[in-house]
Amino acid sequence: MPVSYVDISREELENWLDSLSYKWTREPRMAGIYYIHLSDVVAVKLSSTQTASRGSMGYAEGSMKLSLVSLVTKQLLNKKDADRSHFKRTLNWKKTWKEGVEHWATVYNNAKVFYDRISEIEDRAEYKKNLLEDIESVYGWDKNTFLSNMHEKVTNNGILTVAQEDAIAKFLRNKAPTVSIPTTRSTPIVSRPAPIPAPKTFTDAPSAVRGIVFTPEQERAMSRLIALTEVATPEDKTYTLIMINKAKQGIKLSNEEKQKLLGLLKDYNIK
Repeated sequence: MPVSYVDISREELENWLDSLSYKWTREPRMAGIYYIHLSDVVAVKLSSTQTASRGSMGYAEGSMKLSLVSLVTKQLLNKKDADRSHFKRTLNWKKTWKEGVEHWATVYNNAKVFYDRISEIEDRAEYKKNLLEDIESVYGWDKNTFLSNMHEKVTNNGILTVAQEDAIAKFLRNKAPTVSIPTTRSTPIVSRPAPIPAPKTFTDAPSAVRGIVFTPEQERAMSRLIALTEVATPEDKTYTLIMINKAKQGIKLSNEEKQKLLGLLKDYNIK
């Protein structure tokens, strides 16, 4: 059965964009390029064969393509999840094109934090280089579980969360100072990094109320929370310490509080 194609004017195309539940903008000085905003920094890019200010897409080889891009850098964010290479200008174009937009909206919503994060990074190679240099500048980074995990993730072209980057920044601010160690021989004084103190364990923190007994599983959980306070931002650290204090007083945490703590442990890669 032959396929029926239609001629789509700019007015029709933009009326269709207005019918979607998203804000949209057009690329200045670029006919037929539109951005359907999924967030302040991520959009579905619509590339059509529109030609003039009020011209049509025509018949012949005219088609439309959709892709997920950064509104900040205009770089492509995802190549592999496209549901099709292009869209034809068939009679039911409004329906099929909308399905294409919703496909990319679903891809974005399934990893919203990730896409918002990478959309703001203009130079991925520079991002990777700078982060690896920062991590490697911390004395003993390869012996620290959190830093070595972050190093591996960045090495494999991963993108860190804001919380993870903030935790690395804290390590940089608290770099171990160097101390001068004199020798008994006539050799020059050697500067060596001071040892990094071992992370506190559950038994290091006095309990607010004596007599509370934790199960081995609860003690392991408490140790993870105390490790979290070593790397967390001030705001996250304060919240975690409040939760630790509640637990020590025998106050049962709500499901919402537990979920937030689990989220923080995941953000800071505390295992």
